[in-house]
Amino acid sequence: MITVVLAAALLSAAAVEDYAEAPFQGWAQHEERGSTRLIYFSKTADRPWNYSPGQVAIEYGKPVWKEEYEQGFDDLTRGKRWRMGQNYWSNLDTRFPVTIGGTHVERGIYYVVLERFEDDRWRLVLLNPDTSSDRKFDAWHVNRKETASGVEAPLEWERVQEKADHLQIRFLMDEADHRKAELEIRFGPHKLTAPVRVLFEVRQVEAG
Repeated sequence: MITVVLAAALLSAAAVEDYAEAPFQGWAQHEERGSTRLIYFSKTADRPWNYSPGQVAIEYGKPVWKEEYEQGFDDLTRGKRWRMGQNYWSNLDTRFPVTIGGTHVERGIYYVVLERFEDDRWRLVLLNPDTSSDRKFDAWHVNRKETASGVEAPLEWERVQEKADHLQIRFLMDEADHRKAELEIRFGPHKLTAPVRVLFEVRQVEAG
């Protein structure tokens, strides 16, 4: 009897979580998204590209830059967060621990947003997807006070001459050390950067 009552209670609790307040609305979205990644392979003389130990990847929506954004750019961004994309969450999937701008980030999957503080410091903010889902937040809600703080990584901002006509995010790998890269985010004349280091060891394995 106790088992039956407990099972019923658990089912009832689960049902409470899966609901939408009435009235509700839904629709299907279709878009081409951008991606950038650092991908790694291991190889030996007899077994080239034997396996991939992992990757660091960012997937994002690609909003188009509009000149009217520049007129009110400070009002739109200062003291606020931006979803760093459009529609669905931009996300980071890293199979290794990494540092971004010197901030340690554990391996895992994160929702990614940008934040500009009142003193003009910029941060990349990595949110826990489970927390965001449990609180029933879409990327559109990034400026609500209840949004979790997340992991914050500092970014350097600069204005550049060549404008990006849409959001562009790239990892630029260091050719001398493939575990180092620069994260570059460009939108219109604005560019944000941070050094990235992928934290894994390289071990020599005996052949055979």
